Amino acid sequence: MKKLFALILAFCMLLCACACGKTESAPDAEPGQDTASDTTDVSSGEQPASEPEKEPEKEPEKEPEKEPVSEPENKPDEQPANEPVDKPAPISATPVFPESSDPDDYASLTRIREENAGTEEFLNALRAFSGDTAKKVLKPDENGCYSPLSLYIALSLCAAGSAGDTQKEMLKVLGVSAVPSLADNCARLIRRLYSDSNDYKLKIANALFIDDDARVKEEYVKTAIEEYYSFLKTVDFTDTAKAKEEIKSFISKHTNGKLEYGGTPDPNTRVDIINTLYFISRWSDPFNETGTAEDVFHAKGGDVKASFMHKGLHPSATYFEGDGFKRLSLPFMGGARMTFVLPDSGRLSEMLNKGAAAFTDGTEKSAKVDLYLPKFKIKNTYPLEDMLKELGIQKAFSVKDADFSGMSDEPLYISSVTQGTYISVDEKGAEAAAYTEVSVLAGAAFDPAEPVVIRFDRPFMYQIEAFDGTPLFCGVVADPSK
Repeated sequence: MKKLFALILAFCMLLCACACGKTESAPDAEPGQDTASDTTDVSSGEQPASEPEKEPEKEPEKEPEKEPVSEPENKPDEQPANEPVDKPAPISATPVFPESSDPDDYASLTRIREENAGTEEFLNALRAFSGDTAKKVLKPDENGCYSPLSLYIALSLCAAGSAGDTQKEMLKVLGVSAVPSLADNCARLIRRLYSDSNDYKLKIANALFIDDDARVKEEYVKTAIEEYYSFLKTVDFTDTAKAKEEIKSFISKHTNGKLEYGGTPDPNTRVDIINTLYFISRWSDPFNETGTAEDVFHAKGGDVKASFMHKGLHPSATYFEGDGFKRLSLPFMGGARMTFVLPDSGRLSEMLNKGAAAFTDGTEKSAKVDLYLPKFKIKNTYPLEDMLKELGIQKAFSVKDADFSGMSDEPLYISSVTQGTYISVDEKGAEAAAYTEVSVLAGAAFDPAEPVVIRFDRPFMYQIEAFDGTPLFCGVVADPSK
């Protein structure tokens, strides 16, 4: 019995010893299970001695962000396709017009004309241009008024921006050898002729209407302002209605309301060159209105009624007579004059073809003259590009060959040249206006007791000339009743 009790006691002690050993070597707890060794004493804020305090993990260092490099604003040919190119700065300029040559101030008038005297070669070039172009523009059976000077100045301003073969062609037609001398002579001409007095006005104005996308070279702009006394204005030619109003306003203002611009600018226009010319003067010896009477004018289409002015010229009046024509001039205030050429019946076409010679040929004669001259008023519009091409300006009108690199780096060409004109002649004098848009003798004496009757009762030619012979306007009166 004692042995049994001892065995049971030994067995119990063995079980206790096994139980104690199992507790000391317990395995790691599963994730999410708490164990005595992992528990933190929150009240003391201390970690167990067996777990050293860990340093917080450092985040990997980031590369510093680089600032974007800005491209130059005007870097050529590298603008992104979807970003608009900056427009050039708007241009606006108003010229200071030359000192007016007042016919009543003889000393001032003489000084201005002497200081701005042009070369004889330049004046001859102007006369030749006038004759060569007039015979292509005017028609013997139509009333016509044409201003060679307005076209000449507009083409000259355009030629100032030309280069290469385009320039050579333009200078040849204009009758000069170089652009600088052309600009200098045009500047002198404008200063020499400009007048804004009460009895005599000869006003020349130029304008460049420049598209707001166009980049016109500074040197060209300088020439336009300083040598051609040009107004400069930036316009948006894609807004054709507004651009038309700008041009219309300029032409109306500088032709004293006598001409109205009837064109419509092309939206692709880069530079629109405008010249205006306005003339008004009294005759030095006006006609007496009581001498005006209705009479017959023998027009090509049949006889018509016209109001003829009449006066007897002084006994030593000068006129010219040549093969198939008579010619005489009437002076205006300020030294300008209007010359009339009366061809023999049926010979007007022949006289037109003579060009400038029609106003210079013939034998000078003196006589008492009874003059009968019809009153007339004429208004015309001429497209001139075909005529200029015939004269030899070809490349300027070619999209492929035109070279206006002196004006802009952008390829440019002339698309059209148009002129509008107006003239009115009556007992008091004459008034004439024009705009051009580029989108450049001794003879035998006569018995003064026997008057020579010169009756302009059939189609005739006329020309208004400045004091120095510069041709301002020329034309044909085919039917003064129209």
